[in-house]
Amino acid sequence: MESEQTAVSCSSFWSDYIWLATGGKSQLNERLQVLKGRKILAFPDVDGYQEWKEKLSQINGLEISVSDTLEKSATDEDRINHVDIADLLIRQHRKVYIPINAVEEQRDPMKHPTFLKMKELVKFKNEEEVALLIDDLGLEMVGCNKN
Repeated sequence: MESEQTAVSCSSFWSDYIWLATGGKSQLNERLQVLKGRKILAFPDVDGYQEWKEKLSQINGLEISVSDTLEKSATDEDRINHVDIADLLIRQHRKVYIPINAVEEQRDPMKHPTFLKMKELVKFKNEEEVALLIDDLGLEMVGCNKN
């Protein structure tokens, strides 16, 4: 895989494997010799299958297979968006596991978590003093409308 973000994402799905990013197609060269002795399965982005096959076949002494998972399963839209293996994993995972809930909007600044935490940490006589401190520091209580 090319992207470091993809390596991190994939490691959260399959932590039993070591996921490495190449950082780009240009890195498919003799630098990979540090992986000698390991069984390697490469996951190119959807637009890189053929190029990866060619480049990796020229590197001697490594046992590298190139996955055609994306090549076989990618839609036209996937190809336009240059998806990678992490994109497909996340898409599949979201369909099955991640419910989407509406976020409740904080309306009262005096009940905002930032305000309440500051109130706990700093001993003030009243809530208005804490609100003034937040304002003086240039802080913003996210999710609140300033009055």
